[in-house]
Amino acid sequence: TGKLTPHEIGKIGENELMSKFGGESQVTFKTELGGRRFDQFSPDTGIAREAKTGRQSLTQHNKLQIDKTASLLNDPASGVHGAEHHFFTNPQTGKGGASKNLQNYAESKGISIFEKLKSIVGGTKK
Repeated sequence: TGKLTPHEIGKIGENELMSKFGGESQVTFKTELGGRRFDQFSPDTGIAREAKTGRQSLTQHNKLQIDKTASLLNDPASGVHGAEHHFFTNPQTGKGGASKNLQNYAESKGISIFEKLKSIVGGTKK
């Protein structure tokens, strides 16, 4: 077994979401902040899911993703009625999960946080 590429590591969580929830993969929505692509979207429930593999913090990229997601949650016409960020362990580093700052920011925007498909922070839709 060789070393996994960053793309292959990212696919770990994406594949888990598709296996668990089905729906559509890599669905993009327009927001006033630009396009927001989700790893998995369930059109029947309007739940958009993002997979993150490895330890994640509140980077500029993650913050922008959350802000775009929040704009969709606040727009009844968007078709997005709920959002979940799922965090998975990187098999090469053994690390995974969201920093407290990332968890708090996502929760403040109505996004639910899951680690290994278990809820740890429930977002509330505004």
